[in-house]
Amino acid sequence: MPSASSSRSYYGMKSVLHGSRTAADIYAELHILPSLVYRYTKKLKVKISSSQLGRPPIVPDVTKNYMKIQIIRGQLQIAKDVYRLPLEPGLSILHSSTVNALESTSFHAKLKKKKPFLTKEHTKRKLS
Repeated sequence: MPSASSSRSYYGMKSVLHGSRTAADIYAELHILPSLVYRYTKKLKVKISSSQLGRPPIVPDVTKNYMKIQIIRGQLQIAKDVYRLPLEPGLSILHSSTVNALESTSFHAKLKKKKPFLTKEHTKRKLS
């Protein structure tokens, strides 16, 4: 017979899974592993929507104009600020989409490449 705590978690997970939320929302809220969520979905035969399906959201023209105004006023300095700007409730966009939106509003932006910090000693060790 399962313990009382496991039966409580089972019924709690059952009620959470029957809600209309994605798996990412569930394991972020309950602080559990994604594999546990998927195990319960298979066990309970519940279909939940994946948060990564489909085409990434497109930044609307109204939002692009708002970003442009904020940049001209000087409130947003770099693409990271624009990326973190709460555009719309529930709208999450990729950093590359932000850069594309900035370029479409005639601002030049590029993705930041990670560059290794190498001193002369590091380069000597690396080459030897």
